[in-house]
Amino acid sequence: MNIFSICSDLSCNLIHRPYTVAGALAGKHRVRMFGPLFDPEVWSPCAKPDFPLIVARSRELAELVDEAVAHLASEPCDLIYCCLPRTLSFGIALEIKRRLGIPVWLDCDDWALGRRMEVPGGRWSIMAKAFTEAVLPPRKRHRLKLCAIDLMMERRIRKADLVTVTNPSLREVYGGDILCHLRDENVFFYDESCREGIRTRLKIGSYPAVLFAGTPLRHKGVVELLQALLNAFDRPADQLRFLLMGSEAQREDVLGAVPEARDFVVSVGFMDFKDIPGLYSAADLVVIPQKNTSGAGRQLPSKLADSMMLDIPVIASRTPPIEWALAGAGRLVSPGDWAGISRAVRETLEEGLPHERGNGPLRRRGVELFRQSQAVEMIDRLAGKLDMMKGGRP
Repeated sequence: MNIFSICSDLSCNLIHRPYTVAGALAGKHRVRMFGPLFDPEVWSPCAKPDFPLIVARSRELAELVDEAVAHLASEPCDLIYCCLPRTLSFGIALEIKRRLGIPVWLDCDDWALGRRMEVPGGRWSIMAKAFTEAVLPPRKRHRLKLCAIDLMMERRIRKADLVTVTNPSLREVYGGDILCHLRDENVFFYDESCREGIRTRLKIGSYPAVLFAGTPLRHKGVVELLQALLNAFDRPADQLRFLLMGSEAQREDVLGAVPEARDFVVSVGFMDFKDIPGLYSAADLVVIPQKNTSGAGRQLPSKLADSMMLDIPVIASRTPPIEWALAGAGRLVSPGDWAGISRAVRETLEEGLPHERGNGPLRRRGVELFRQSQAVEMIDRLAGKLDMMKGGRP
């Protein structure tokens, strides 16, 4: 099958889910990814895909549609994939479907509308934001002016031919079939042989290494967590190392808010997606906090998949998707309870970390949920459905 994947922004973490789905399918199907850049370069963890990446020349909706149609004229496809009901992904896909009759697969890994509703005033506040923030630089201004249009995209979900979601909580919103985060079980496994080399390079030494899973953005609670760790440990610099991914600017933004944490924070930087198993092998504990919001309550963090596949102890927020995925493994704390997470970190380290990793309950559950082959199986089933749809056309 020839699949044309559309990403709404190749320069940020919005590429992550389409990247992993395309990578899972590329071994058996022809996959291309198309989308605009709102920053100068493709998001670095996904900058080296095993499939063609087509950077659009424009950022405007009408021009993006015309450009995508031109690519499909030179090489037709059987299916259009898009992630999230956004104007620059699902909106483009629906217009291509209207023009060319190509079926659309909508994939949802987050409740986008839920997150945008988490501002005072709901829909009206979102629309006001799109106007009042028009003074921002052009690359940000363009994204904001799509907010009001994006609000209408969720009403058009029924026009998709296939809908997939990452967890049961999102299925309550979007319907469809569950397709969890995807990881190659032959790549994402605990590797003792590279553990010490990475710990030496990062100068972790013999300290327990606690990894903050995800990009260290303020809204993810990393500042609150570091402040809570400072309260939970007498001398954290003598008791642990806190691994922080992301750019130098992101790290400095966090440490500027919590300068006392500088002595025990280790900057990992941005890592290629293929290097993630090595980093997780070097860590001893992963923390995956969520704020107490409606959007977070329906999200299954992709970093939980990494942690479970690498069989690394997890402390996470008790949201329905996370509780469903862990199925009793891992340690759960109420969302937004930063003091509770820091206490759980301290207690886990005091109790002692497991001596063996690689085939524990987390790994077994992870393979069950996140094995890469499930995407190929779903597409194989879809192929039969599409053949029936074509057969039923006049």
